[in-house]
Amino acid sequence: MRYLTEDVLAHTLAFLRAHEPFRSMSSAHLELMLDEATIVDYPHDSVLASPALGEKDTFYIVLQGVVLGEQPLAGQEPIEQEPIWWLTDGECFPLGALLLRRPVAGVYRAKSNTRCLEVPGRVFRELMEVSTFFADFCTRRLASLLEASKRTFQAEFAQSVRDQGSMHTSLGHIIRCDPIYCKSEEPIYRVMQTMDEARIGSMIIVDDALHPIGLFTLQDVLSRVAVPQTDPTLPISAVMSSGVITLPAHASVLDATLTMAKFGIRHVLVVEEGRLQGVVSERDLFGLQRTSLRQVGQAIRLAANEDDLRAASKDIRQLTYSMLAQGVSAEHLTQIVSTLNDVLTSRILDLCLRDVIPAGMQYCWLAFGSEGRLEQTLSTDQDNGLVFLPPVGMSNDEARDILLPAAEKVNLMLSAIGFPLCAGNVMASNPACCLSVNEWQTRFAGWVQQASPQELLNATIYFDFRAIYGDRALADQLHESLKDTLADARLFIQELARNAKAFRPPLSFFGEISVPDSGDAAGKIDLKKQGITPFVDVARIFALKTAVEETNTASRLRLAGQEWALDEHIVEAWIDAFHFIQLLRMRLHQQQAARNEPLSNWLAVESLNDLDQRILKESFRQARKLQNLAQKYFQII
Repeated sequence: MRYLTEDVLAHTLAFLRAHEPFRSMSSAHLELMLDEATIVDYPHDSVLASPALGEKDTFYIVLQGVVLGEQPLAGQEPIEQEPIWWLTDGECFPLGALLLRRPVAGVYRAKSNTRCLEVPGRVFRELMEVSTFFADFCTRRLASLLEASKRTFQAEFAQSVRDQGSMHTSLGHIIRCDPIYCKSEEPIYRVMQTMDEARIGSMIIVDDALHPIGLFTLQDVLSRVAVPQTDPTLPISAVMSSGVITLPAHASVLDATLTMAKFGIRHVLVVEEGRLQGVVSERDLFGLQRTSLRQVGQAIRLAANEDDLRAASKDIRQLTYSMLAQGVSAEHLTQIVSTLNDVLTSRILDLCLRDVIPAGMQYCWLAFGSEGRLEQTLSTDQDNGLVFLPPVGMSNDEARDILLPAAEKVNLMLSAIGFPLCAGNVMASNPACCLSVNEWQTRFAGWVQQASPQELLNATIYFDFRAIYGDRALADQLHESLKDTLADARLFIQELARNAKAFRPPLSFFGEISVPDSGDAAGKIDLKKQGITPFVDVARIFALKTAVEETNTASRLRLAGQEWALDEHIVEAWIDAFHFIQLLRMRLHQQQAARNEPLSNWLAVESLNDLDQRILKESFRQARKLQNLAQKYFQII
């Protein structure tokens, strides 16, 4: 039985075709949905669905107007008189209640005169069975929208690079042939004969259980056999290099590429339960048109001066653009950029500290902020510091006097190759960021125990610290002492949570993206402060409250979801939202670079297409939901 007239049906169908998921559904499936649908008008402030009304078993699609979702925290009065979500034209609800066949958990209220298309619950469930796209959207709503946006975005760059394999592919699936190896007792001369016959540049040495224990390369032939005139009848174990780098067969292409970039190697040994399975080369993984991860990493390691490092920094940017075109996710891209920046910083430290640090001096270069979280994009300034332990007989001030000039040289070189100096002076060349282990411990304890709200706001960046170069045991000591300091720091956690409330996503009361209407920022939003910060802050507070050493925001949120016993889809929606905003930042930076403009995080909202604006609004809603949930778990008023 059809309830809509032909004219209304045609108009409604055209409306649905302008919105996901309906635009991607077949005509037959849309007709199935509309066959028993009705259109209902609701006056301002009327309730469409609520727990008090019981299970209505209806699928709603907003045709016109605004529907607000209200859901106070359990056992608490609403902390702020604002809705948790806003639904506008083309959006649908209540998916969770329909999927679980239960009454709605919140109140859905018409904020203005609102018109909805209403579909019976049994038709909704039939659509879930016959339409794969509809089912995927309803169970992975934000992820489905992101996939649609990602396809559009990727098409903008796809013509500039060759098609690549998936970064998620496991290494076990791309092993091309059986590995060539030998036992540790094999004579040197026989190993060299095998390498020559097989035309390979290295030999893997294994034990009786086929566990890789060493590597022998052509370079070793010269430096360890020919020059020192080593007896060629000796076992290969006498001249092999130990400490081989391996990855499990279930590791991904991304894991292998990051490992190659980090260690400057061309091959990765693949093992299963410790046994050698094969070798994956850089060529096996992927062939970028211009350069590869390993090549960039190798160029950085061989850099002898500032010009070489500046060229490598540009290669990192070009490589990132190429990977954007391949569809690599924002999560993986920021990890890749941060890993390469780690290698770049390490090389600069090699050059600047080589002949400066006296014997017995222990030190570690620390990354704070986005680099500490492995979340760097192409527009990032410096946030770094030094932790040290002076040799016996040397005071902290004497050690600092040695380290500060070297740190300043490093900061200036980083600035020269594209990493601006930190406006807040959070850099190792600042005496306040070049401290001994005890001094850092005292500083962290001061923030935790007696810092003012403003001091805490300025200090949060330090709590994302990660070791980059030097004696990592010093950073481990800081982590351990911080755990002890935070063991009874309830007031500190609450103060951090109160500060985090100041960074609310820019949504109006009606659920639209709110932008200034005048000034330099007219029509724009700050993707970093207004978009990224809410997720980062909540994730950081969780990590500090539970003594988790993980610094990456997505990893912290996943751990929070486990601790709070939340549905995995809820947590992944937060992470999808966070990474969508990161992807927008990267796209913005690419566009700015193409126009030779300074890189910034200010985005003109009108420059986004309708789909991306919708996803951005949904991402901001997810940030609001996360913040509201955090109020409960961090117990703030």
